[in-house]
Amino acid sequence: MLDNSYLQKLRLNTNPILTTLAQGYSQQTLIAKNIYPEVVVSQYPTVRVPIMNTEHMKIKNDKRALYADPILINNGSLGYEDISIEEHSPFYQIDIKELLNDPLINIQKTRTFSLVEGMFLNIEKEVADEVQTIANYTNSNEETLAGTDQWTHASSDPPTQIFDAMEVVRALIGKRPNTMSIGAKSAWALQKNAAMVLAIKGPLGGGQVTIDQISIYFFGVSGRVFVGMATYDNSELLTDAREFIDLWSDNCILSYTSQPGSMERKLYDPSFGYTLKLKGFNPRIKTYPDPNGLKDYVIATMFWKQHMLNNACAYLFTDTNI
Repeated sequence: MLDNSYLQKLRLNTNPILTTLAQGYSQQTLIAKNIYPEVVVSQYPTVRVPIMNTEHMKIKNDKRALYADPILINNGSLGYEDISIEEHSPFYQIDIKELLNDPLINIQKTRTFSLVEGMFLNIEKEVADEVQTIANYTNSNEETLAGTDQWTHASSDPPTQIFDAMEVVRALIGKRPNTMSIGAKSAWALQKNAAMVLAIKGPLGGGQVTIDQISIYFFGVSGRVFVGMATYDNSELLTDAREFIDLWSDNCILSYTSQPGSMERKLYDPSFGYTLKLKGFNPRIKTYPDPNGLKDYVIATMFWKQHMLNNACAYLFTDTNI
């Protein structure tokens, strides 16, 4: 029910409110697409992804003797994985009284913004939940830190832990991880960690190190460490006190993330996972009036599905902080 006090808040032309100082909330940069690259697909509802074999990585005796037949090489088996794309279609309704009282705040635009941002936040949460769940990894590819191994402990040695974890992944897929995705609290602990600072700055360095310095140290280039700072409001009602919760906990994920569509992307290139999006819905926005003429509807539709394609491509550290 819209009451007069609510409508009064919309009449900015008669109230001493500056729209340039309007109070709002927005997210830090979302990082899901850096872990699960987004791929636009035209198939619906199921996308079939080929799972390539490792025959090309085996040492073979292919020397042919004089007048002998060519050497037959076993092709191996080629598998497929079917991924079902899901539809997401939230909507808002706008009362005609709201439209009559929004001369400076475009209600339709703000509701559209809220829908779209909410959908992108949902993707972030789905990916964050999936890659931070221990059960999604084999025992060799996950480690729960405790005691002196936790990065907030003075005796911890994250440089050794991380390089050892990268070797675990390389032994399984032939490539070292090329991406680090890390919760904000874990990132801060890593930046201040004594062993990390010593490894990067040397014995006379001190202080803390930057995220780019960490990226260069582990991956040889900057821009490969992504800090998850996204939060969500866990309060149930608009009248409740806001309760912001981190999507990314004190965890760190090392992953080999292939970039689809790039010149380096090969059919046989492994990758941790993808977010598949249906072409033409990124999202698609539609507005239409209610038949009685008293309300308008704003609907956002997007078809997508996140999917962990190969858990051998990643290593998970949990509970990095005491």
